Amino acid sequence: MKKYIFILTVFFAFSFSVSAQYVETEAKAILDKAAQAIQNSTGSKVEFSLTINNAQTSQKQTMNGTLFLKGDKFKLLIADTETYYDGKNQWLYVPDFDEVTISSPTTEELSEINPTAILSSYKQGFKLAKENDKTVDGKQAFVINIHPEDRNKPYHSVEIIVDKTTYDIISISTFGKGGTDTTIKVKKHEKGQNFADQIFVFDPKKHPNIEVIDLR
Repeated sequence: MKKYIFILTVFFAFSFSVSAQYVETEAKAILDKAAQAIQNSTGSKVEFSLTINNAQTSQKQTMNGTLFLKGDKFKLLIADTETYYDGKNQWLYVPDFDEVTISSPTTEELSEINPTAILSSYKQGFKLAKENDKTVDGKQAFVINIHPEDRNKPYHSVEIIVDKTTYDIISISTFGKGGTDTTIKVKKHEKGQNFADQIFVFDPKKHPNIEVIDLR
């Protein structure tokens, strides 16, 4: 009897490990295609909404933004700020204060600014899981959950919803440990935009009285 229990235990353990490995492999393949869809484009313009929900204070805030993408370059317009990144340097421009801050952000810092940066960082330090597919706004979609292995991260999981047909990102939700969740939902995605590299670089000459804070 003990022999059969041992064999069944080994069998179920093996089956589970194979299943988990398959799911993780499938999840990675989906994110690879989503990342490739962005990287292969000559440029994308994404209009989106950003919702921040604090469960502890019952406060919910939603704002709209526009993201211009080309490879690892981006320009982000949201909440009265403009962020430019040319692949190396970042400019954070605040028109109300007439100042711009220049820095050379790390990959982790970029993931907090660029909504799609998680697609280039999930390959290391994260556990992937494909959940059940679902319909979002009439579109069939994949649901991928990402869990950081580093327990010091301020969030415990990220949910990425990907269009099953186009592999476009529908939404990215980050669930914080402190009860604050953030959701970015794509409202419009225009591909094949031929952006000049210059639009990802802030030009101080257009703002002669601006204060420049260089942190590089």
